[in-house]
Amino acid sequence: FQGKLVPIFWSVSKGFYRAIPPFSRRTCTSVPDKLLLIARKKDIRLRQLEPKNASIEVDMVVPLDGLKSAVALEWCSESDYIYWTDVGRGSISRAFLNGSNQATIISTNLVTPAGIALDWITDKIYFTDSGTNRIEVASVDGKKRSLLIWQGLDKPRDIVVDPINAKMMFWSDWGETPQIERAGMDGIGRESLVTSGLLWPNGLSVEENRLYFVDGGTKILEYINFDGTGRKTLINSGLLHPFGLDIMGNRVYWSDWETFSVESADKRTGRDLKTIISNTSDLMDIRIFHRNRDSIYSPCGIDNGGCSHLCLLNPSALGYSCACPIGVKLTRDNRTCSDAPKNFVIFAHRIDIRQISLDMDYQIDVVLPMPGLSNVVAIDVDRKTGYIYWSDNVEDIIIRSSVDGMEIEHIIDDSIDGVDGLVIDSVGRKIYWTDTGRHTIEVSELNGSNRAALVWKDLDSPRGLAINYESGLMFWTDFGNIPRIERAEMDGERRVKIVESKIIWPNALSIDETEKRIYWTDAHHNIIESSDFDGNYRKVLLSDVPHPYGIAVSDDQVYWTDWKTKALHVAPKNNLNSSRMLVEKLEGLMDVKVIKEEVDVTKNACGEFNGNCSHLCLRNSASFSCKCPTGLKMKAGSDRDCEILPESYLIIASRNGIGQISLESTDFFDVVLPIENVHGGVALDYHYNDSRLFYADVNIDVIKSVNLENPSETRTIVTGLDIPNGLAVDWIANNIFWTDTGLKVVEVAKLDGSFRKIIIKDNLNDPRAMIVYPKYGYIFFADWGVRPGHAARIERCYMDGSSRTNIIDSNLGFPNGLAIDFQKNKLFWADALEDKIESADFHGKNRHTVVSPAVHPFGVTLYKDFVYYTDWFNKSVFRASMLTNSGAEEIRHGLPGALEIRSVAASRQPKDYSPCGNENGGCTHLCLFREKSYVCACPDRMQGECKTEPLFSVPLRQPGEPEEPPEPSDDNDGYGLSFVVKDSHAQAVIIATAVLTVILVIVVIAILVLVFNSRRKTDNRTSNSGNRFMLTFTNPNYNGTDGQHNGESSVESSAGSSKRIWKRLKYDRST
Repeated sequence: FQGKLVPIFWSVSKGFYRAIPPFSRRTCTSVPDKLLLIARKKDIRLRQLEPKNASIEVDMVVPLDGLKSAVALEWCSESDYIYWTDVGRGSISRAFLNGSNQATIISTNLVTPAGIALDWITDKIYFTDSGTNRIEVASVDGKKRSLLIWQGLDKPRDIVVDPINAKMMFWSDWGETPQIERAGMDGIGRESLVTSGLLWPNGLSVEENRLYFVDGGTKILEYINFDGTGRKTLINSGLLHPFGLDIMGNRVYWSDWETFSVESADKRTGRDLKTIISNTSDLMDIRIFHRNRDSIYSPCGIDNGGCSHLCLLNPSALGYSCACPIGVKLTRDNRTCSDAPKNFVIFAHRIDIRQISLDMDYQIDVVLPMPGLSNVVAIDVDRKTGYIYWSDNVEDIIIRSSVDGMEIEHIIDDSIDGVDGLVIDSVGRKIYWTDTGRHTIEVSELNGSNRAALVWKDLDSPRGLAINYESGLMFWTDFGNIPRIERAEMDGERRVKIVESKIIWPNALSIDETEKRIYWTDAHHNIIESSDFDGNYRKVLLSDVPHPYGIAVSDDQVYWTDWKTKALHVAPKNNLNSSRMLVEKLEGLMDVKVIKEEVDVTKNACGEFNGNCSHLCLRNSASFSCKCPTGLKMKAGSDRDCEILPESYLIIASRNGIGQISLESTDFFDVVLPIENVHGGVALDYHYNDSRLFYADVNIDVIKSVNLENPSETRTIVTGLDIPNGLAVDWIANNIFWTDTGLKVVEVAKLDGSFRKIIIKDNLNDPRAMIVYPKYGYIFFADWGVRPGHAARIERCYMDGSSRTNIIDSNLGFPNGLAIDFQKNKLFWADALEDKIESADFHGKNRHTVVSPAVHPFGVTLYKDFVYYTDWFNKSVFRASMLTNSGAEEIRHGLPGALEIRSVAASRQPKDYSPCGNENGGCTHLCLFREKSYVCACPDRMQGECKTEPLFSVPLRQPGEPEEPPEPSDDNDGYGLSFVVKDSHAQAVIIATAVLTVILVIVVIAILVLVFNSRRKTDNRTSNSGNRFMLTFTNPNYNGTDGQHNGESSVESSAGSSKRIWKRLKYDRST
């Protein structure tokens, strides 16, 4: 079996797999205590040394995933872990000897990890990186890490440690001056041991105060005492290219690249050569696993030596020292590390965020432990708390986190579309950002509350952003059709253009606080330029910059990122031509900020009490001003107190939030109401007088109630639903109605969810949107009727479910989004399949097209002379005038999952009379109005004693109110394209014209029939499979799942495309 791989069967014992020899599968051997570990780039193998049956030598492959180029090995007998470096992946990993529990423990800031060593006394791993020329140390789980050696290294290779006697580490270096060095295990006391007679010093091993080493160039195996004396050659023949090296007992083992073997010899004489493995390619490091490592008392073993980070052994009298994370200094007690660097550069690298400490002698970038980054673009730091804020333009989100990545919070995660610039006002405690997609500059509190748009008019593509709190000014770049740099006060007022000429692609901005100048990058002109705060005294500071993007200015340095050089550059502020690369070989470098520890002498202009502002207090050049969040106005006669709610606004249900758009301003900016745990909002309605919002969540199958004046006051009122698709509030009787597509019912309850009752359960196919008119006791609801043989329809019934009538049951696709014009007694609906919005009276007569085309409409609502509707596919809200045929205009975009919409205003819930609004009609439980009478209904699950007769009499109508609802009228209602002719002569002319038109049509049809019959034989020869218009449909799917369905045609007509898009609107919560 020598040199061959054979099937190995395993049984588990204490986390270790015991090997059962292939020739005998009856009994297990004892747990092996002498194993040869071999790294072979693509795999790691084991071979048992000194097996009971010496005639059997088997290589066992450890079952590991994803090895690309494994080089160095280490092991721990206490835990049965093996550790390895992978230079192909730039990582260090570990797993049990049986291959289980595999994990990458270090993967950042590694390029070519070539050597690894284990301090089994204090549980640390030491490793070299010949790509970065560093030696580092980390805890065995990789969570704590420190830099030991970073200067004077060329190509460090192998590394070994002696934690028992010398408490030192040794490493080989392949560089231009090959050498072997040593230092304390904390990196202190560095000195060279071997500097001559070396070419490619490779593997190292220590034993009994001796250091053994092999050289792949001189082809020699030597040893030397720890103090550098007694250098001797052990083997100088038979070695072709030795690489790995280890010692066990009286024998020395090594791997050889050119002999494709692992061999051993007597460590004292170099004789008695034996071949352990032969004819095996890609041999790298080797290690001997055994269970006889010595153990001693360690000063780091008690309370980590008092160290806050890493306790490292050294040969001093104390025996150890404390080490801090890369870039962080020890405090004066020499035990405790600072929380973070005091002075540093931080920059965005799209897939990670990196920091370079300016406190240390070295300047090394460290990847901060921020999980789940997709495309980090803009970044800044709160100077008071140290929290890091950044924008992710794939996720469309603004996030903040502590520097250790443990406290992550989403600040803005709705209604953003490309945040390219972001800055923290550490004094005023605000966050400012530019939004390229929404064409805005916005501000909020640091926690994301009180969000307001400051600048939006005539903005094209705002990008870079900077503020100067002392002057109360903010600056931004706009790289749109008319590139420019603008300035405004930090409250958005007194806006002015300061740079308009000789500027093409202005990217980032930074402010020189000392000289009161702005710096910017222009990627078209390939320059870094500067001017004063008024745009005067412009000066090109550096030319021929390949593609500058981010820029940051400190007291004496300028830092910038460059897309083409893939580097972070730094230069003295007074001479940018003498620049150097601080970090290189990184694609996608974006924003950069420099953070300096400063004495905070700037006071918050808003003082301790927020300037007595009810919401936002913002700095300006004079002092401060009070601002209202988007959509709100100041109270009448006040310049500090904002209204709690707009008088009129839209509310929009989306997948993960409830949006609000004020109808009192012309900007139509949306805000997301601070309602937690919205998972799948589809349907909603409100009670105006109670300031309460109700919404159905199809992901968790509940209906919730929200206090609009305090959205944190949210509670679940209805549970046990399947797919609640429609919802309507009777604001007079204080009842709530809803449709359930899954259960195929229509239900009612009181506004608190009590007294729940099914009012319709028969002949429902796919009930969807609904609306109510309490004045007449009407319920209107849409049924998509998508089952075969069941046509889509809109029904009307009374509030107890009686007197059901199909008022619209022809020329319907997917009717949705119902709305009522209470003045003209008209019903409006959106047809999601036919892409239009229509209206009719309450009997289905006088049907008109109001908006066509209305692409992908879902929800529809009315306010004054406008109809508003959502476009779920394009994530937009449109409006169209009902008085003109001017078409629809988009008033807001970037609303993911925009579904139901309602206009909130007093006029949208008229104060009509209903007997059920008068002391609940005398009913004990539910009072349900039905035009000429009402019923007292009992809930399906009895709650207390219920009576079906009122306890006292309540009048059905107020005095003077008509007894009957209005009948359908043939008069033009002003909606759509129909008209009414009242002149009798004109009517006669129209009738005669109509008769002639009918005759002409009959003639044309006859001609077409003849032509059709003449070609019928030819057409019949054609296969029916070529019919372009054979289309089948499934229900729309709100989850947006793509893909073809059975029976779907591939026709590329606009109608076919619409139908295919709407197949994506069917619920399928399994995906």
